[in-house]
Amino acid sequence: MTATNHAITAANIALVTKSWWAVPIALASHFVLDALPHFGEPGIEDRHSKFKLVASVDLALFIATFLLVLATANQYIWLVLASGFFAVLPDSVWFYRYYLEHKLGSLPARNKLTHFHAKIQWGERPWGWVIEIGWFVAMLSLYLALASNL
Repeated sequence: MTATNHAITAANIALVTKSWWAVPIALASHFVLDALPHFGEPGIEDRHSKFKLVASVDLALFIATFLLVLATANQYIWLVLASGFFAVLPDSVWFYRYYLEHKLGSLPARNKLTHFHAKIQWGERPWGWVIEIGWFVAMLSLYLALASNL
């Protein structure tokens, strides 16, 4: 899933729980979402050719969502931000590995967590963008409903 989908899902977890339990739940939600079918390209060449475009669109949506959270999360702002940070954190390994591969030309061996994280992404498909958009619309709608009751 995209960083935006991980973050908006975590924001909803924070607003539903309204407790610091949201942070570890949000972290766990990252792996649950990655186990669902979502956008991805099966071939390594395809991944690299579209990576920058997908990352740019995701970054723009992420910033817009972040600004929305800043404007609406009220007294739960720190809980929502912490939950979002931990929900997105596991994907930092992919940016690190992408950098190592393209700038240095080598990759370290995967550790157990990275291997698990890669394995659960079995559902990456080119048509997964439909699921990504649907998830985002659903989670954004839920967030707006929850935030309006704060």
